[in-house]
Order: sequence, then structure tokens, then C-alpha cells
Amino acid sequence: MESGKHNTYLPWQIETHITGQNERFCQSIFYQGNGRFGLRAVLPGDTYTSENHGVYKARGFEYIKSGITDMVNLPDPLRLDVFVDSVPLTNSGSKQTLDMKKGLVTRTWETDQYSCIYSRVVSCKQKDLTGHRFLIKAKEQVSLLIVDAIDDSVMNLPVNDDQTVENEESLILLKKCRFSWEDGVLLMEGSSVHETLSFRYRKSFRSSVPGNDCDGQKHYEIVLEAGSSFFLEAVVSLEGREREGYDYDKLRRESEEGLSLFWEEHDIILNGPVEDQCAIRWALFNLKQNEPEHGCSIGARGLTHSRYKGCYFWDTEVFILPYYLYTNPEIAKNILSYRVETFSSAKEYAASLNLMGARYPWMSALDGSEQCETWDTGKCEVHVTADIVWAMDQYVQATGDRTFEKTSLVEIYLETARFWASRWTYIAQSDHYEMLFVKGPNEYGGVTKNNTYTTCMALHTIKLALAAAKRGELSLSSEERAEFEAIISKAVIPYSEEEGTYLEDDLFLLQEPFDLKAHKTSGRALYHTICFDRLQRYKVVKQPDVLLLYLLLPEYFSEEEAWNAWDLYEPLTSHDSTLSWGMHSLIAYKLGLREKGEHYLRQAMFLDLEELMENTSGEGLHIGAMGALLQAVLFGVMGINFSGVDVSASPSLPASWKQIASKVTYKGERYRVVCDVKGSHLEKISLTNEKMSSILNLNA
Repeated sequence: MESGKHNTYLPWQIETHITGQNERFCQSIFYQGNGRFGLRAVLPGDTYTSENHGVYKARGFEYIKSGITDMVNLPDPLRLDVFVDSVPLTNSGSKQTLDMKKGLVTRTWETDQYSCIYSRVVSCKQKDLTGHRFLIKAKEQVSLLIVDAIDDSVMNLPVNDDQTVENEESLILLKKCRFSWEDGVLLMEGSSVHETLSFRYRKSFRSSVPGNDCDGQKHYEIVLEAGSSFFLEAVVSLEGREREGYDYDKLRRESEEGLSLFWEEHDIILNGPVEDQCAIRWALFNLKQNEPEHGCSIGARGLTHSRYKGCYFWDTEVFILPYYLYTNPEIAKNILSYRVETFSSAKEYAASLNLMGARYPWMSALDGSEQCETWDTGKCEVHVTADIVWAMDQYVQATGDRTFEKTSLVEIYLETARFWASRWTYIAQSDHYEMLFVKGPNEYGGVTKNNTYTTCMALHTIKLALAAAKRGELSLSSEERAEFEAIISKAVIPYSEEEGTYLEDDLFLLQEPFDLKAHKTSGRALYHTICFDRLQRYKVVKQPDVLLLYLLLPEYFSEEEAWNAWDLYEPLTSHDSTLSWGMHSLIAYKLGLREKGEHYLRQAMFLDLEELMENTSGEGLHIGAMGALLQAVLFGVMGINFSGVDVSASPSLPASWKQIASKVTYKGERYRVVCDVKGSHLEKISLTNEKMSSILNLNA
């Protein structure tokens, strides 16, 4: 058992003591979900506000203004208020535990008057189900009033796209819900204000003493003598389904069985510090809790918070998808299916910008339309379109799924290539193609010219379209083919002979020197103290840009150019994006910089668990950062590499790690990889055995 600033870490559990200071933080890190629904850990004894509790549903959006949506905070199905001798139960002095093997969050109280325990589970098998149980034992006579409710008074707290702006203005996105009782079962029906989203709940109850039905609540009034106890439990279908025979024990048992299958196939087993093992498992657990179903994606905060209006960014394809791709490729395909289904919106978006082809939005939600309300980011951070196509190509390379490529992806290759061809500007005087008014991953660089990352990723898209045409899978006119080939040969890619590597953009060398150590004095991002307008004129990097290109398209770099890029950009990087640490760890390991890799790995492991950037409490969990962490573990520390038909591993373990083991999937085959200080061992595992088939069916 190891203790950090906020938590105590065990191999399968996270424990903490709840205080007034860490209540919001714990509501984030003890989140529970299953990819369809997500519940923040607002539990009995916490301070309920209209915005801090409820349920988030995948693709559960409603319009808050013309064309702009927010992820709706749905009614809280499990609100529980407890009064002991007319005094409200608070979280003061309580202990909270997350058990990742069981998917169970538990809170316990121990006082002179009583002891009690509350537990909650969200099913990973029947994804509409959630439930809770409360047990109290009296040490002396106490009177109890307990209210178990579906709370429909919840509201939304939309967060401005501008990260420096705090919003305290709540927004009602639900119509008044309708409650009814049917043989002791509480039913609720409702919809969002514009009826974009409708929902039904069905809540069944069990208790040691009968309660009274009252609107959307069940009331229990009991006097407990010393030594006696009372329990209640409830199971809720968040889709209003009748689930015969489900009590809390069955719900908990089935969910634990489902997680057992998950851990058997997807655990990363570490012989090393217990806190490191716990942090890696917590990242795995949260990607399991947020894994999308077909036609859905994963927002920047998953279903843990409505930050960024619940929207989907490039985070999903670049930082999260590679983990799923090599461990559970069906989930990676689900992510891509959302982009396939919103392809028509991408074509409409390009046309609205007076451009050809298809352009995916920077922020996407309900129907694939642009949700970003700022020009410099929404219209200029265009690399997202190339990022999505890069992910599609990665999926095909890793799975060999050419059928999906032919039926769903090659048209996207073509139309996004046409977008890029129309987005470049041809300069006749120099006979070059310039990429004007774009913003790269380093958002501190501002709107610029010829961002190298954007240019190279866009060229990758055009090359995919040409390759598909060469295979006869799409038709190109001779004029269009010639234009594509001209862009490939004449696009400007900034490069410095003096630095021996690529420049971030044409303006990079003109930026003012910046004393990063003097200004970066805490985990908070620089934009909280220096405005973006000033930052874009400083030579400071928010997150990897050219270095990220090295990871995604390493063919552009010689070994010396990659080293030179690290020496140039890593000292300038402020890591003001949570996506930065995990990717820097992976880059360092790829370059053989083990100490640097380990330094960034530790930052990535405890980013949320120890709230290193001071924004987990108020913004939820950083799911993209967890994907980046797991990439660093699998492809950096373990050095797992996929090439052609081969899988290999070249590990570089931190000094405190003795052994690490995982399973990966590549081109339909499953491999067990074990790495230690001496090297690695790979074993091929059949995908046709009965156990593996049941796991794939569960994940699908």
C-alpha cells in the first residue's frame, strides 16, 4: 500500500478519506460508467447542486443555441438523502474506495452512534442498469429518515470554449419529467427541452423495512434500536426496460463477472511499485468505462464531465484509438464508425467554407457539425481532418480489414484529399503550394503559415487517395491525379539546415525567446496568467507538434533529425495540455532516452490521480491522456512494435520495474508479451478458443 497526496494505492483499489476540500476531486476520480452511460461519484453525504450530479449518455446532446449543443445532464437515478436523528448525513470522516476488479465504489462511515456502508455499481454487461445499496447498523437508538429518489431537478453548466472563462450560469435542458408507480416500481419519462433526446427510467426497490411511495421518491422512516440494522437497495434501468429477477446482488455479480473477463484479456500486469500498477490499471479501467458502442465516439472527458460540451476532438483518433487498435480493435472500429456516419456532415462543412470535398470539424457532437465557436481554432485547426484519416489507415494496417476500407473509407480518403487540395494556396512565383492560416497542435503558436505537422498529415491523406486509385478502388481524373501529385512534390515543409530538423512553421524562428522556468511555476497552464495573444508571439510549445509528427509519420525523419527535433522542441514545451506528458514519454523511449521517458511516464500516470494540472476536480477525467499513457507503456516501456506481419518488443523498463506483461492484437492474432530487464518473450494466443470468443462478444 502506497499513499500519494490525495489517495492510497493498492494493486486493485484506490482509497481516500473524504473532506470538504477533496469532495469535487473525488466526484471525478471515482466516476463509474460503461461507455453508454456515465455517473460522477456524487454520493450520500456530498453537497448536491443542480449541476454536479446526474447521468451522461453517449451522444445524448441537446441544442443550447442555433446549431450548438451540450451534453445533457440527465436525472440522477440514485439520489439518496439520509437523516439520523434529524441531522443530515455528511461525507465528513467517511472513507471511499474504488474496487476496479468489481467495478464497485464504496463509502463507509464509523461514528459513536452508528456505522454504515454505501455501495454503487454501473453494469458493464447490461449497459442500461445501475444500482446502489445502503446499510446502517445502530450502536445506540437512532431515528432514520431516508429518501431514495430519482432527481429530475438537475441542470447543465455549459463551459465556454475559452479555457480562461469560468461559467457559473446554469441552464435548464430538461422538460418536467413524468413519474408514476406500478406495483412498487418507480417509472419516469422525460425529454430534453427541444425533444432532441427522450429518456425513460425504471427503478425497483428492496429494503428490510417497507417504504412509502411519494412522487419520484421512496421514503423510509425507521427507529433503530442499538444492535439492529436497516438496509435498502435499488436497481435502475436507464432505458426503462423491465429486468426481471435483477436485485443489487445479481447486478453486482454480473458486472464483476464481465470485468473478470476484461481483466483476464486486457490487464497490464506489473512487478513493480504498487502505485504504478494501480495507476496503469486505473487508466485501463477508465478506457473500459468509456469505450464507445457502434456509431459513438469518446469526448475529451468521456462521460465523466460535460467539459467542452461533451464534444469529440482529434484526441480520440490520435491518443485513444491506438490503444484500442492493438488491444481490442472492434472498439477502434466503433470510433471510426462515428466518423463514417457523419461523413455527409463533413462534406457539408467543407462546402460551407467554399472548399471542395469533406472537412471534419474541430469539435463534433450530435450530427457531426462544427461545435467550436471560435474562428482561430474552429476554422484554422484543420489538422483534425488528416488525423481522422491517419487513424483510418492505421486501423486498416493493423487489422487487414480491407472490406471496411473499400466500403467505407476510400471515399473519405478521396473527399478529404479534395478538401486539402482546395485548402492549399498555389503560389505561381515560387511554383509552390503554401498552407495559409492554419493552427497546429501547438496552439500557443497561433494561426500561422505552413505548419509542418498539418502539411505532412494532409499529404499523407492525398497519398492514401492516390494509392486507393492505383488499386482501382476509386476513380480519379487525370487532371485531379496530376494536381495531387503536384501538391506532394511542391508543398512547402519548413526545414532548418542549421537545426538539422523540421521547423514547426514559417514563423517559428521569428518568435521571441521565452523563459519557461520563470513563468511556469505550478501545474496550471500558462494561459491562466499570460493571454493567448501574447503567448503566440513567444517561442513556447504547448504540447508536441513536430515531435508528434515523428510518432505518427516517422518516415519523414532520419534518426538524427528526430534527435535534433527533441533537442530543439522538448526544452521549449510547457506541457499545458494533458495530452503532452504521455506522448513525450513515448517519444523519449523511442529515442532511447529512458530517464526522460520515465520522468514523463510518472507525470502521465498521476496526472488525474494526484491532480497535477489542478483541473481534474472541475473538468473531469482526461481520457485522451490515459490513452497517451497506455501508448507510452505498451509502445515505449515495453517497446512493442508492429511491422508487416511481425510483432516484436524491445523493452526499456524503469529501474523500479522488474517485469511487465500484456496482451495485444495484430492482424487477427493475439499475442502475450512479457518484458523484464533481460529482454522480452512473445507468445501467440489463438483467437478461436471458446473463452476468447466470449470476450470478443462481450466487447462487441
